[in-house]
Amino acid sequence: MRPVWVFFLIWDNAGEPLGFSDYCSLPQKNEAHHDHGSGDAKHWQSRLVPQLRLVHVVRCACHRAEPLSTVKAMSVARDRLCCLPDELLLEVLDLLSRGDQARAARCSRHLYARAVPLFWKTLHLRIPWPQAKRICITLRRNASVAALVQHFDLFSDTTLRGAWADALVVLPVLVSALSKLVNLRVLVFHFGTKVQSGMLKQCIFPRLESLKMALTEQNVDFVASHPTITALDSMHRSSWDIGRRLGTGCQLAYISAHAALLVDMLTNYDQRSPYRRLAYGCYVRLDDAFWTDHARALCTALNNTDVRIGLLHLTGHLFVQRRVPGGVTTDRIDGLRLTFLRRHAYECYDGAQNLLTMCIGVQTLEFESAPGEVIDATEASVVYFRETLSRFSRACTTLHTVVTAWGRRWEKLDGTWIELPAFGMKSVDPFLPRTFMV
Repeated sequence: MRPVWVFFLIWDNAGEPLGFSDYCSLPQKNEAHHDHGSGDAKHWQSRLVPQLRLVHVVRCACHRAEPLSTVKAMSVARDRLCCLPDELLLEVLDLLSRGDQARAARCSRHLYARAVPLFWKTLHLRIPWPQAKRICITLRRNASVAALVQHFDLFSDTTLRGAWADALVVLPVLVSALSKLVNLRVLVFHFGTKVQSGMLKQCIFPRLESLKMALTEQNVDFVASHPTITALDSMHRSSWDIGRRLGTGCQLAYISAHAALLVDMLTNYDQRSPYRRLAYGCYVRLDDAFWTDHARALCTALNNTDVRIGLLHLTGHLFVQRRVPGGVTTDRIDGLRLTFLRRHAYECYDGAQNLLTMCIGVQTLEFESAPGEVIDATEASVVYFRETLSRFSRACTTLHTVVTAWGRRWEKLDGTWIELPAFGMKSVDPFLPRTFMV
């Protein structure tokens, strides 16, 4: 169990800090050494609740914590958390691991009523099949618990440790459990194509908004039967036409797919068509390493439609090695986000300049480190980045905001780049409900 500190920044209605920084650590017992408050929690709550506004939550480790499993520590957690306003209490519980949420729920009825919905809100079944079976049985038998599930993530890879003989026993129970998730909003489903198609054939989720699975000819009808979907991560790798087979429904605000699929959707774009279209200012993520082969077709299709991409997200490092063909431009892209490995940082800046010659209407450029990597703002990298900003300005005159991978933001004011802290920028990826961009 990782102990958690949560720091609250409290501001008044005029936007001025109230000079109070309290913390709440569920496992922490002794607060004499860390107390920065100006009074006890009850007095603070009664005095500041009318003006309360949560600005940011910071999480860090503390190694001097007492485990929450002891009765005494659970009593301390109950006394310290129950006096918090609900909006802050939910933020605290949301930062905890599932095990800590379960322990907090045993502290009091007040915490139970708020921790249990968070515990079941997101289910990641990357567990052995016997454990997955027990969870599925609970969902199948208890409709009130199944109604709490909003994010369901199931992977059929090595993380689901166990033989396929166990899987064949669990799959029927899993199918019956899926049909009970009436409030499901996010579904991440990675299975074999034929198994996946058979499992979802009888499932209808009336509130489904985000879907992540491999789209094929066998399961594309599942998307067509859910008009509420606004985020689609298809991991499309084939070349067959599925644009019209997505059916009618809400416009797609987020799509992560092969570049060929995006070009196909834009090429067949028609404002009068009842089929799915990209929303104005949508988020487009291209995981295709060779997307530059479709760069000319993509720009041509964008220029011939009224679609405007709010953020184009490119991942991997090949986008810095494969140059965009010359003479290919579009002003229908407002923002670029580039995810790269730490060892490719300098090449990424050069590749970004090449991309800006294609996206001549970009206003915001964001650099993001790859998952699991932390990029430090060393003096050499900062100096090089400052020199690169002038090249970015020459490549794209509309660019006015650049966010670095080490958490700083640069704004261009009257032709001069000014460095500002990039504080509290949230990821807009619908499949990462609790992530912050750093």
